[in-house]
Amino acid sequence: DFLLANHKRLTSSDFIDETNGKTALLKALLNIKDGKNEAVEVLLDIADKTGDLKELINSSYTDPCYKGQTALHIAIERRSFEYVKLLVQ
Repeated sequence: DFLLANHKRLTSSDFIDETNGKTALLKALLNIKDGKNEAVEVLLDIADKTGDLKELINSSYTDPCYKGQTALHIAIERRSFEYVKLLVQ
């Protein structure tokens, strides 16, 4: 509700780490425990409601270690088939 009321998106510069391009979705995927992180579904739902789902999913790192990697890359790296399926839908 906050994002909608303030015309913000999860891909707004307020919510992306300027030093490496990391979004909340990338952070959530990097913090999967036991194959799950409920924040992933919540973030995707919020992005869908604010109209930036595609942009959030396709946002990529600018950090030299992960440069160019998107949420899909991280989900694959973490061997999370459930999130891979969710991201490509």
